Amino acid sequence: MEQKNRLISPLIEYMVSNKMITDVTSPVSERVKQVQFTFASSGVYGVQIWKPYYFQPDTNLNGSAIKGIQALTSTELEYLPDGTQTYSADVMANMLLWLIDESGDAVCTLPLSELITSSSNTIGTAFPKVQRFDLKNIIWQKCYITIHDTTGITAGSSLMFNIYYDTQ
Repeated sequence: MEQKNRLISPLIEYMVSNKMITDVTSPVSERVKQVQFTFASSGVYGVQIWKPYYFQPDTNLNGSAIKGIQALTSTELEYLPDGTQTYSADVMANMLLWLIDESGDAVCTLPLSELITSSSNTIGTAFPKVQRFDLKNIIWQKCYITIHDTTGITAGSSLMFNIYYDTQ
């Protein structure tokens, strides 16, 4: 009996072997952690545009390989663990997430709108959207969020993320 050849291009084989693409049904990472991010007060001026708002240090995430990030909106979570509410997708569209590596370089900048649940490519229902990465040696306390429109954003309010990561 003749063995069938696999129908896969050399480019796809290369990308799979170098972890440039993955099967969407495969697990995202070894671990997942929920991170609440609270906007600190910016003095008498309140929340400011383009000011970096840094994440708190986290020994689990520091130096890890970030494999995926999902931002949770007020639609997914009515209340956060501290009793506050997170923002809607419209407000989150005005924020950028900056991921910084051990050398201080911004290795990834993403609008939070790319990290929220999307109803695209579905039939009538939304699906959880996890933006997948393979970013190594991320220094969590150097990562930050910037805002380019402060409408609806107040100091003391929070965001919630699911961070998918592998330890190194």
